[in-house]
Amino acid sequence: MSRLRVVALLLGVVVGVVWVAPAQADLAEIEERGALRVVVSADELPHMFSFAEDGDPGLEREMVEAFARSRGLRVEIVAVDRFEDVIPTLLEGRGDVVTGIINTPARREKIAFTVETLPARHVAVSRKPSPPVNTLADLRARRVGTVAGSSWTGAALEAGVPEENLVQSEGALRVLQDLREGEVDAVVMSVTDFAQAQRDDGMLQAGLLVGSAASAGWGLRKEDPALRRALDEFLRSLLSSPSWHRIVLKYFNKDALDLIARGRQ
Repeated sequence: MSRLRVVALLLGVVVGVVWVAPAQADLAEIEERGALRVVVSADELPHMFSFAEDGDPGLEREMVEAFARSRGLRVEIVAVDRFEDVIPTLLEGRGDVVTGIINTPARREKIAFTVETLPARHVAVSRKPSPPVNTLADLRARRVGTVAGSSWTGAALEAGVPEENLVQSEGALRVLQDLREGEVDAVVMSVTDFAQAQRDDGMLQAGLLVGSAASAGWGLRKEDPALRRALDEFLRSLLSSPSWHRIVLKYFNKDALDLIARGRQ
């Protein structure tokens, strides 16, 4: 056998190993590493995912840390500057999971999703003393803030908001700041994010629901089926346990739960 043929065969073996390994060892590799890498926008609302070392961790962080503990893992936070970078960061292999992301057809073409963690619907939000946004015509006439690359933007466009009326920012905190400072007249955001944001700013008010009902879950690479099975198993167990009731009441008040229930319709 010639030297070139031997080299070619060896290269073929290496390529074969590299090609099949991700589908067979995704969870095993994470457990060998000892850490679950969680991709989060640096501007995430703290009631959903807090970066602080003390105080409440936020709903999504509390959930993902519970999963990590159940597997004997630590959580490594991979913060990205812009929300629109969470999926590219995941696909580049720099993280293992994205928490709290709305499951849309466009995103399902790129990544896999776990079972639903929370219902997802969008709502038009204004800030007192400005009147609530109760009609599509009113929404379309306002300067509307959204997060760039998010479902917030997609919902606003679907509702007929002209592109020239959209003010897209890099994160939720900046969008809400724009609303407080009068840079925008309204915001289209998910009902769960609104419920959290209203706890910090009682001047926020919900108007009409925008778009159809959807769901939020955790995103991961399609090449990680073992991780997906483990996450689904954990989430199904958590969501049917008394612990879930405690966690929900910790982060949502009755008005917020009523709004989330409206969002299911």
